[in-house]
Amino acid sequence: MTGATGATGATGPTGPTGPTGATGPTGPPAAAILVAENAGPITIFDGITVLNAEDIRLLELTSASVTEGKPVKIDFALSVEVTASTDLTFNFEVGVYRDGNLIETRELQRSITEGTHIFPMYSTCVDEPANSGTATYDLRSIFTSSNTATVTVSNMDLNVTVFY
Repeated sequence: MTGATGATGATGPTGPTGPTGATGPTGPPAAAILVAENAGPITIFDGITVLNAEDIRLLELTSASVTEGKPVKIDFALSVEVTASTDLTFNFEVGVYRDGNLIETRELQRSITEGTHIFPMYSTCVDEPANSGTATYDLRSIFTSSNTATVTVSNMDLNVTVFY
């Protein structure tokens, strides 16, 4: 017959550390940031041309590797300078495009007096591509006015953050 179990003894010393295991595979990047900049200026209208809506490419980012359904954050900023020789009303529109397809539009509408006026524009939007692959993102402008003016765009920045 076996007797009752005795009290547990003191814990012994910790043994030596074992060898380091093999390094695991590198995980995918969380995000990639692509940047395009142009100090400019880009002349949109020179003050002589009859003003019609134009589609002028301001900046372009190519080779953005995107994944279907994964978010892509797009930020842009720029300065619009309008010099008017008389009072006028204008509309300046910036479109964000992926592979030629409009994603978002921002508008600046103003009535201004004679002189030079500078307007900052900036925006953030999120795109969710329908297909995986390489995408091109770009900014395009459209300017219309009630009278002739000189219009330039400067300090253009386009940042695309692709999440995986």
